[in-house]
Amino acid sequence: IDLVYQAATFFQPHHIMCLIEPISTRLNYYLRSYSTAIDIVKSSKADNLKVMLDSFHLQRLHGNLTERVQEMIPFVGHVQISQTPKRNCPMSDDGEVNHRYFISKLVEPFYQDFIGLEYNDSSNASFEWLNEFSTTN
Repeated sequence: IDLVYQAATFFQPHHIMCLIEPISTRLNYYLRSYSTAIDIVKSSKADNLKVMLDSFHLQRLHGNLTERVQEMIPFVGHVQISQTPKRNCPMSDDGEVNHRYFISKLVEPFYQDFIGLEYNDSSNASFEWLNEFSTTN
């Protein structure tokens, strides 16, 4: 945690955002809780230290995305999505999360930046679904 604080302090004058990400799939990984991540950000007092909101890990670690996202709004520096539990296309019907709802109702009202996509897709599916969220249609 001290190294995270040092990194944020070092990068702050350069206007570089530092992100921490709770991860659900790695054993013995220290940061496996979004509550802990938020506490780290709060205690740092650095405005360039934020949490990466990853729908895959948030769902696996805590579930109840609607309530969790509302708690996280002031602490989010980046959003990334993929479907749970198979880490496939976020718009897949074969999963636990309705990402159309997640993006339009939970993320869009407070986050107007890039959304990262990190998922496995062996189906060669198209990216047509991205047009629903494009501001340049």
